[in-house]
Amino acid sequence: MTNSACSGKLPTTDAADKGRAVPGLAQRHLEPELMDQPDADPHWHRHALRALEKVNRLSRTAAALWREIVRRVPQEQLPKLRLLDVACGGGDVLIRLARWAQDRGWQWHLAGCDISPRALQLAASQAQQHQVALELFEHDVLVRALPGAWDVITCTLFLHHLENSQAQKLLADMIQAARRLVLVDDLNRTQLGYWMAWLVGRISGNPLVRFDAPQSVRAAFRPQEVLHLARQAGAEVLHIKTHWPQRWLLILQGTAC
Repeated sequence: MTNSACSGKLPTTDAADKGRAVPGLAQRHLEPELMDQPDADPHWHRHALRALEKVNRLSRTAAALWREIVRRVPQEQLPKLRLLDVACGGGDVLIRLARWAQDRGWQWHLAGCDISPRALQLAASQAQQHQVALELFEHDVLVRALPGAWDVITCTLFLHHLENSQAQKLLADMIQAARRLVLVDDLNRTQLGYWMAWLVGRISGNPLVRFDAPQSVRAAFRPQEVLHLARQAGAEVLHIKTHWPQRWLLILQGTAC
């Protein structure tokens, strides 16, 4: 881990800028991301959360989750679904799910938790703007188990932040707290994914995204790796699929099925 990433200072260069080969992607390379630093600049942090919203929209993340929920949750339970989004960030995925549920007249109870008060403030503001009701609360999933009981638990673009043992524990916690379904969507560690993230970082104009986007791919799990962790966590794996752009979606069965 570099001192610059640990301190929250912005690195002045990276492998691609120097013309060197991309760091090997055969193994995960976990390094603190600048967005996760407590002293990250508030303006750039908020800007980075909005950039993630655009990435999720282009990746059709919410649509991928919606399809699996509607397909796998019994039809009689859909109108009153309880759903928790772990590490919800700015809440954009939750808000899209909420609006689609509203369009169908379904009264979903949608909640999101995150360790970042700034992210939760943005999520609350966005929910108010879009006129959707969300339960939002601060929670450190690495310290405490998930509270409450939920039909579905989702988690997007968070697992790659964790050590293998932490990711395994979180998967186990989500399975225990979900009655029906756990959906985990994240980056796939590929060369194409790295260069796409590198390009996004430069286009964004955000110094946090410039470092974090390609670093996220270097830290990401490949499908077989996350499958192994899920099975170690005691999960019954229903399916894992890859989707645009260089993402995978892991589908786990909840405890009540």
